[in-house]
Amino acid sequence: MEHLDKQFSDDTAHVDIGVFNAARIATAWGTPKRKGFNTPDQPHRLSKIEAIPAADRVTPEQLTAIIGPYPGEQLAPSGNGQPHWDIPQLLDEQGISHTVGEFDCDGQKGTKYIFAICPFDAAHDNQSAGIFQLPNGAVAFKCHHNGCADKTWESLKKLWGLDIDVSQIKLPTPQQPAPQQQQEQTGLPGVRRPGYITMVHLRKIYAARRPPIIDGLLREGETMNVISSSKVGKTWLAQSLVVCAAAGVPWLGIFQVGPIPVYLFDNELFGDDIHYRIDEIAQALGIPRALYDNNLHFEVLRGQDVFLPEILEMWRQIHQDHPGRFKLLGIDALYRSLQVGMNESDNNAFTSVYNAIDRINTQNKAAAYLVHHASKGNQSAKAVTDVGSGAGAISRAADTHLIFRDHQLENCVVLEARMRSFPPLAPLTLSAVPAVGATGGRGARRAPGRTANKLQQDASDADGKEQIRKALRTGGKTRRQLPMGDQRKTRILSQLVDNGEVVVVGTVRSGGHDCEVYGLASTGDGNGQNS
Repeated sequence: MEHLDKQFSDDTAHVDIGVFNAARIATAWGTPKRKGFNTPDQPHRLSKIEAIPAADRVTPEQLTAIIGPYPGEQLAPSGNGQPHWDIPQLLDEQGISHTVGEFDCDGQKGTKYIFAICPFDAAHDNQSAGIFQLPNGAVAFKCHHNGCADKTWESLKKLWGLDIDVSQIKLPTPQQPAPQQQQEQTGLPGVRRPGYITMVHLRKIYAARRPPIIDGLLREGETMNVISSSKVGKTWLAQSLVVCAAAGVPWLGIFQVGPIPVYLFDNELFGDDIHYRIDEIAQALGIPRALYDNNLHFEVLRGQDVFLPEILEMWRQIHQDHPGRFKLLGIDALYRSLQVGMNESDNNAFTSVYNAIDRINTQNKAAAYLVHHASKGNQSAKAVTDVGSGAGAISRAADTHLIFRDHQLENCVVLEARMRSFPPLAPLTLSAVPAVGATGGRGARRAPGRTANKLQQDASDADGKEQIRKALRTGGKTRRQLPMGDQRKTRILSQLVDNGEVVVVGTVRSGGHDCEVYGLASTGDGNGQNS
């Protein structure tokens, strides 16, 4: 019927090629016609020959001689390098709702996958389309609507991007110059002609997400800002990050990272400060030197007058000399890297800087972080991406904007971040890292990244314990007679009993049950009256 359509359909009439089974309409002689309801005026009846023309019957050979052989799509077995298609997996990848059944084709039992909706036309939603596959791997597509009569398995593969050889697709590289003919056609030197790819191709070419460098914060190719007010501890916390990355220890106990080689351009600290701080942080975290010594690499730039253009050129050279080795590179601090004449508020300049870093990261499958300072004044009311001194491009161009704000508790900070390629992160309260004394002495107060919630709880419990001690100094008390709420009282009282400060000195009868009376262990006195 497809061939008849090609031969004889015109603007006034056409052959309906959407008929799947012509036998349903052209019934064999002598068989009953049962289409519709059997009514007195339109009863079911046997088909029959009412008249035979005098002329000879037309034979199949005569028809073939007039219209030629049928050129339609055939079920050809997979082979000769063609893939044997895993249709269930393919339909799952494409998100196609379907049912599965069997069909018979020349004595072979094949499998049919009938779609709820035709992929070529959503109006074809009556299960009229599907894929048919024989046991030998032969595949065909069919939609019974006339509008899809020309759609074949090849058409479906093209629609889903299955005809693409990803290995042969050459994506443009950031530094690839435009060919001369492209310059002539566009009229602009160095301008690459546009070349789109469809969503189907995007899913196939970029099937996997870029792997994380710091899981939850930073992926390959991305740049992260680390920002806080001066002397809040951002350098300490950033250095705790590089120690963890080099050693393969989760940063702050949360973010999986490493072990990877790290390269840091440090123009903030002198060489002795760097190694003293790194070793002190590692000791506080319980990380032995053997885990990070060979993975940490530094350019000590304090006092060297080395600025961003030279640093970025050094980055390129590092990747060129050690391809694939360094996955994380950093600059501490960004403001010290600005050459004479470059202003922190210059959006165009910083956009160019981040674009250059993007090119280096993308070409080398690496990531970068930049340590920067916040603007002056109170930062508590600002949005996360508004914390940071200078041009708005600094926060907009980065993929992760990580900040530290002051916390109301002494020596604590709040970490907040906004990421482009990871889910949102709830604020984290962190204890400050080891502090340097005025005389140059050093002593680790708390490990970097330890949350301050426990510290705050301890302070509250200490106050509660003193309230209970004060109450018991005047004599024994039942639980109800002690101050504060029941839940807090129960927790703190249990702590005092466990450490031997408070003991049960007796019981009193109240409300129909016995109530324990508590007293200080040093006095053993108890005079509780009411439970």
